[in-house]
Amino acid sequence: MAASSLSVVFVLGAGNFGTALSAHLGKLGHEVLLWDRSRETLQALATTGFNDRYLPDLKLPEAVTATSRLEDVQRAELLLMAVPSHALREMLTQLRPSLSSQQLIVSTAKGLELESSLFPRQIVGDVVGEDYANDMVVLSGPSFAREVADGHPTCVAIAGLQPSNLLRVQEIFHSPRFRVYTSNDPIGLEVAGAFKNVIAIAVGACDGLGYGANSRAALTTRGLAEMMRFGHAVGADPLTFNGLGGVGDLFLTCSSPQSRNYSLGYHLGRGLSCAAAQQQIKSIAEGILTSKALHVLARKQAVPTPIVDEVHAVIYAGKPIEDAVNDLISRAARPERDNFGSD
Repeated sequence: MAASSLSVVFVLGAGNFGTALSAHLGKLGHEVLLWDRSRETLQALATTGFNDRYLPDLKLPEAVTATSRLEDVQRAELLLMAVPSHALREMLTQLRPSLSSQQLIVSTAKGLELESSLFPRQIVGDVVGEDYANDMVVLSGPSFAREVADGHPTCVAIAGLQPSNLLRVQEIFHSPRFRVYTSNDPIGLEVAGAFKNVIAIAVGACDGLGYGANSRAALTTRGLAEMMRFGHAVGADPLTFNGLGGVGDLFLTCSSPQSRNYSLGYHLGRGLSCAAAQQQIKSIAEGILTSKALHVLARKQAVPTPIVDEVHAVIYAGKPIEDAVNDLISRAARPERDNFGSD
């Protein structure tokens, strides 16, 4: 596609993905204002161009500037939210006085808010208004930050309700090594982004228990069916789950130790407690909180989610991993394609 006109992008959050996307956008020539709540991180970025905590060997382009001022979002055409879903409400509340109706929000958050069981678009609508939620774009897909930072070929999906906004975000982000595909189903993309983290915990635990490739493939595929069943109940397009943000991101997250959620599950399968497993991965695994929020929301929607339920039971009720696996594999036989009914 044609080269984009350059833009100013305010990136909220200098974690792995926020840092990697800042570098990507800076290399494309966009001016990037990178904010983080950590003063130490911002100081390191300002003085050395490196993020000492995340991707410490990645030198950020000169087009990326660290800022401690949330008010600097006023300069930006686009607000890229690269913070965990549980932090969105607090950050949006702080940003609200500085936002204007001309600014476009792009969300990379993959999860739900625990207290409300709201998805990121719903949180945006709740905090800054439905106009922002209707205009915003969701970005998701199989995209480990490390590989984006290293320039490995990557494909992602963006979804939103306004075609012009999708084209503008595609224009800003797209490059030969970071291909961006559009979708009109933000609900499906957010459901997939939340579910895949919980399924990855289950698959990691399966590997930690020493089960083989057969078990991993079966659990991942049934996790996809569970994701599709829930998505159907909340109005998602089933075809979304066959795309980059669905099966693509699911299989990536369930197949590599680069995934924090897979790694957490692996340590659980090896017998560690959830607290000890979190210490091992030294990062936030969004699937922990998401498993609880999805468990609650699935009950409200009367949607069977046996894998989510077992992950929730292991993390929040102390259920032994072996018992969770046995309860899953001892379920009654049923037709495989009954994805939208019982499981």
